[in-house]
Amino acid sequence: MRKKKPHQVARQEAWEEACVRGRVGKKAWGHYTYMKKLDDGELVPAVVQVHLLDVAQMEDDFPERQQRRLAWFCQASLLRLWRSQN
Repeated sequence: MRKKKPHQVARQEAWEEACVRGRVGKKAWGHYTYMKKLDDGELVPAVVQVHLLDVAQMEDDFPERQQRRLAWFCQASLLRLWRSQN
């Protein structure tokens, strides 16, 4: 997604990975880092920008549906889950 702006990439990823469509904020809300495993097994640091998305609709059919398990969390629960895994 080389020629897309970060908020456009976030909108595309939200659709492909989580079946949601809606309005995405242009300004990054935050960011996080993690170690990404490449196809060859190499680990490289990755920085991810987080953009807020106002969900307008969800669809049953989306590109990564076979690879994902969908779940909704409030912000506090999500933060607790994230902290417990990091």
